[in-house]
Amino acid sequence: MGEVRMRRFVASSMVMLLVLLVPVSAEEGDAVRLEIEVTDENLKPWYGAGDTLVLASSIHNAGEATSINEDPSCGTILRIANSEGDLLVDESIGCRGQSRGLDIGTGTTALDEHRWDLTNADGSPVPPGIYSVSIELAGSGLMATTEVMVQQNANIPSELLIATSVAHRGSLLEVGEPFVVTYELHNPTAQTIDLTSLTDCHLLLDFEGAQLGPSCNAGVSTLEPFAVVSLGHTMIQPAFAGDASLTIQTPDGLVLDTYDFTVEDREVQSVPLTANINTLSTTYAQGELFDGSLTLSNDGAENELLRFTNTCRATYWIVDGDGVAYDSLNQANCRDAELDVVVGASSQSTFPLQSWAFVDQVGCSMPSGNYVLVAEVPEFGYASSIDLDFRRVQSANCGTGSAPLPSLSIGVDDDNNPLFELQLIGAAEQTDIQWIDICKASIQLWNLETTEKVIEKNVLCNDNERIDQALRLAPNDVLEFTLSDLNSLDYQEVDYRVFINLATDQDLVLEQEFTWPLQADVAQEDVIDDEISEEIAILQIDGTWSSVLTSDGACWMLEDDAGTIHMLADSFQASWAPEHGTFGVYDAQPADATAACARFTAESYTLVVVVQETPLIEEEPEVEESAAVEVDTQEEEILPDWAPQAVTVLTISAILSMLGFAAFNNE
Repeated sequence: MGEVRMRRFVASSMVMLLVLLVPVSAEEGDAVRLEIEVTDENLKPWYGAGDTLVLASSIHNAGEATSINEDPSCGTILRIANSEGDLLVDESIGCRGQSRGLDIGTGTTALDEHRWDLTNADGSPVPPGIYSVSIELAGSGLMATTEVMVQQNANIPSELLIATSVAHRGSLLEVGEPFVVTYELHNPTAQTIDLTSLTDCHLLLDFEGAQLGPSCNAGVSTLEPFAVVSLGHTMIQPAFAGDASLTIQTPDGLVLDTYDFTVEDREVQSVPLTANINTLSTTYAQGELFDGSLTLSNDGAENELLRFTNTCRATYWIVDGDGVAYDSLNQANCRDAELDVVVGASSQSTFPLQSWAFVDQVGCSMPSGNYVLVAEVPEFGYASSIDLDFRRVQSANCGTGSAPLPSLSIGVDDDNNPLFELQLIGAAEQTDIQWIDICKASIQLWNLETTEKVIEKNVLCNDNERIDQALRLAPNDVLEFTLSDLNSLDYQEVDYRVFINLATDQDLVLEQEFTWPLQADVAQEDVIDDEISEEIAILQIDGTWSSVLTSDGACWMLEDDAGTIHMLADSFQASWAPEHGTFGVYDAQPADATAACARFTAESYTLVVVVQETPLIEEEPEVEESAAVEVDTQEEEILPDWAPQAVTVLTISAILSMLGFAAFNNE
């Protein structure tokens, strides 16, 4: 009996020993895991041409010593897949499916190092994108994965033009002050360019270190002939004083632009707050107001003190492709006044931003396009930025650039049928066209013998066309449109007049007379409103500037000593803007009133030449007493004391002059 027990004991012991010797798989031991670590010297957020990704692998065992299975024919293997899941590198094809046990002690056991030179299995450089890099211990089920961004071999079409510009608020750039880089993508050819291959491509920046720029195609799959789109922007705040350089290049290694700066030193309070812009929308149409606020958030565990010294605590400025287009400080009355704001731990403080009607300094509506709004708390170096999209809904020759030259060709085809073709010709170094409607034009055709309107219709309509893509024409570039609605009419043997009104930011009107049937040996002359208009006389006006703020923006008025009001419509001086209290003498031409001035009856003028100006000398403002406010919760927000945007006092003689002018017009 004792012998039987002994045999059973020995058998049980052998079974237990065999169980202990069975290797543990990855699924059976959560304490055993594979880890990978990037060990190369690349400090950029991406890997580019010439870089090599280096990964070290190891097994970490958080428990007791154990044993796992592995395939000794290949050890650790590397797999690399693109964002679509397609394997570009797969080292498992060399594995023979063998199995053996591998003892794993407690702690970390180093395995193999793997290197990737950013090529696929054929040795060709991979295109831009996010790649999944996995290392697996073959046969064990242990695997670790990381993702890397690659920016190389983008193959950007050589026909495309990428333009960049840099803008900052003041004449000097100081430490902590933001500057903005904007980007535009332009197709200068008459052919559509496919951009789908650029989905993962990004522009690359180097300023105080490498950083990723915007997408190379802004999410657009195709770029129409002559089209130009915004690629967005980058806001940068210098951290160091001295000479600095910004370099912008493509993943293909093409340097687009280099900008040199001298950054002035200044003290910036190192309070760990983050800034964010709050707004209900980022897309606006003409007539809508921008309303927003800037929030400073404190994610720390301690209260933070902000000691303001003036009333303009949160301000903003607007950037377009030409620089700073609008600055809220120009409409604000900043006064010295101390105010302590305490942003509580895990709390925030919100500051309102001044409303803006998307009008420039002279009251003209901004052109359609993409803008960058930079909101900041200048005293403490906090800033944030967003892209805004603005669209005009009415054409106007105010605040716009050079317009294309319209031309109408009237002829017959081979079957003697009428053929009307509209052309828009680039007339300046750069002519931008922005459609404001899906129908590019409206036409009227008049029978001059009967004085009857033959047709009135919106034409050149396309619901599928992206009217948000502006067109940019170089000199002598031509856009051609066939007016099929005019081609299909049954014409009588009389004289006709055709009017064409183009739906663009600029007010473009074309008028032409013709006789049917057309005379083969007599060319039909174009009649363009800009060419037949008589030369407008230049007058000299003088006075002191003031403004009235309306729902459509600021209406600027020049009042002379006799109380006569001259309203500002536009200015040929690109760098000039009116200022409150400034006295000046100007050469000017009569013009139509801006939307902001439309409700007033005084004459409007476009300034041609600034003859003389004398600025207003302001008195020193009084300093207000300080106040302290503590912000402990999100609801207890500090709203700064904003001064009125603009206050205008009209003299009695000026009001009587305007009323008299209105009465004269009514008689």
